[in-house]
Amino acid sequence: MLAVTHVVATLLLIELLHLDRLEAQVAFVFGVLIDLDHVFGAVQYARTNSWWTFLDPEALYNADVTWKSLAHKPFAIAIIAPLAMGWRLLIPLLFWGVHVAMDFVQESYLGLVSPVELVLLLLATMALLHLRWNRSEERISGRHFVHYLASEMRLVRRLFSPSIWKERRSSRLDS
Repeated sequence: MLAVTHVVATLLLIELLHLDRLEAQVAFVFGVLIDLDHVFGAVQYARTNSWWTFLDPEALYNADVTWKSLAHKPFAIAIIAPLAMGWRLLIPLLFWGVHVAMDFVQESYLGLVSPVELVLLLLATMALLHLRWNRSEERISGRHFVHYLASEMRLVRRLFSPSIWKERRSSRLDS
């Protein structure tokens, strides 16, 4: 699946399960960040071909490169399950399982960037926004959905602004 699909699916599950911040971080690691192994495949692919061939989806799809690590294989449960038990959390196992299942469905049935995946991504995004809108204080205060979307966008922009990371770094140094 596309990385965006994994992100939205993970955020939707986090919202549905009412996870706290630490649980959400663990969920994100096992639901999204296990895809960082694709970077190693990309470097190997670029060395063999060139960076320009990343613009050719057919060449990428048929490349003789290992894009996924063992974390994407079903037998990785032998590693993930003891971690989940050690942390006394079902979250790593659940989010890893959802990630692997999504990849399996894509590889076996949908194909790369299929219209079905894009529709599912759209529906999951709408469900996520609906859940967050229902839980937001702005709905209680009578503001409109457009104002809610604007506040969500401000939140996302704030997460990616350099100033928030400077604030966090300075607060850690102070304590």
